[in-house]
Amino acid sequence: MNIELSMQIKSLRKLNGYTQREFADLLGVGQATVSNYEKGIRVPDTEKLAKIASLFEVTLDYLLGRDIDSLSKKEINTKIMAFKSLDEACRIFLRLLIEGDRKEAERLIYNLRESKVNIRDIYFGILGRALKEVGVLWERGNIDVWKEHYISEVVMDIMRELKVRERKNKNESHSVLALTPGPEMHNIGLKMIADLLELEGREVTYIGSNVPVLSIIKAIEIIKPNIIAFSVTMPYHIEAAKNTIAALRNYFDNKVPRIIVGGLAFLNCKDPCGETGADFYGLSLEDVSRAIEQGGI
Repeated sequence: MNIELSMQIKSLRKLNGYTQREFADLLGVGQATVSNYEKGIRVPDTEKLAKIASLFEVTLDYLLGRDIDSLSKKEINTKIMAFKSLDEACRIFLRLLIEGDRKEAERLIYNLRESKVNIRDIYFGILGRALKEVGVLWERGNIDVWKEHYISEVVMDIMRELKVRERKNKNESHSVLALTPGPEMHNIGLKMIADLLELEGREVTYIGSNVPVLSIIKAIEIIKPNIIAFSVTMPYHIEAAKNTIAALRNYFDNKVPRIIVGGLAFLNCKDPCGETGADFYGLSLEDVSRAIEQGGI
């Protein structure tokens, strides 16, 4: 078995917080089978490989340890305008960033948008997926933390530029306050959703991370949002979300805006709303949009 595959499966499972038993249940196999995958004793069949890649939201090429290191810069430049898939675009984008070629990485994304690739596909299919793979590389010790931070900042800059270039729709709709609770610093996924909601024409106030509860209360009193969106990535920050929501309910009583929580922290949580005191739970743009509409009732 390709040792790269066994290492990828183990790293991705641990990064996403699954035990071998939980991961086995999701795949519909026994725990011993997962153990054998990770030891390199057994190879997942094609169906299981596709399911693993889908579950962890990575490409099959990444899972199998394939890369494009053999491509020359000229070949990369040619491919930028003729990708076969978003997976391929993501792999090249990530390679350029890891190599520090920011200008080419930016050009890749802007050319894709000019070629009418949907901005949502760029956000989630390339930028978001690249960041997840960067997280895996850091977890495995393949890149240093400074490189992870650098790539995150480049992605944020690209998002700002894309948003400026887009034309906003007109949509008389409910307003949203978006943030991460307490010390939770993983906020790019939430920013992507906030950007796309804004481009739909919704009123979105994104205030990011490390905002004290009293400041959140002031923001609510001034902005009067219909819904508050909390994103939590690390499971140990669920408690911060719970405490913040409890404080808001205590202060505003029955006049508190409706609250939605989402993020990777809740993947193994059976009842995110019960755990945090939120009104809605969701991971996707559609989930947030649905909560916004219901929040205005």
